[in-house]
Amino acid sequence: MGTSRVLHRVVPVVTAIVFLLPTAPARAGGQSAVPGPTVQGSPVPGMPAGMAEARSQRPVEITFTKWGNVVDGANLLVGVTGGDVTGVLAGQSLRSQLSYDQRINLIEAIYEVQAGPRSFTALIRGGRTTNPGDAILDGVILDGWRTGASVRVKFHRDPEATDPACASVPAGLACFYGTISVGRDPR
Repeated sequence: MGTSRVLHRVVPVVTAIVFLLPTAPARAGGQSAVPGPTVQGSPVPGMPAGMAEARSQRPVEITFTKWGNVVDGANLLVGVTGGDVTGVLAGQSLRSQLSYDQRINLIEAIYEVQAGPRSFTALIRGGRTTNPGDAILDGVILDGWRTGASVRVKFHRDPEATDPACASVPAGLACFYGTISVGRDPR
């Protein structure tokens, strides 16, 4: 008797759902003949919403050149960015510690890219070899564009600023150049 009552209530609900589901005309191969919805004001007019969103969520590669200076005991850095995001780079080294054998330098820093709607602040941590000076740091964007996305920073130290990437570095300061790889927006 209990099963009969449940079926009596479920069958009309299931029937209503089946008849209310939208159906689209189909082409050969099972694809819809009607294109998907488009995004008003999307970067590419007429592009289906899913494609526009996927394109805007791709990983981003930012190139940079930076140089540092110690001001009032704080190890500050400034620089410029290019590649997928053109702007200004600012930051601060929060922690720098040499290993016992003096070969590896632990680094913890904040990087801020100032680039209009693509501005963000990331907390990164990793290390740098003392010779030749290559570094890899990983972290996360804590504020701004793509908050929560993963970040990987790779750079090379050019103490003499002889690389063409270092042409804008003020005299007497070491130059660092590399890339900031930003992952997809986690939202």
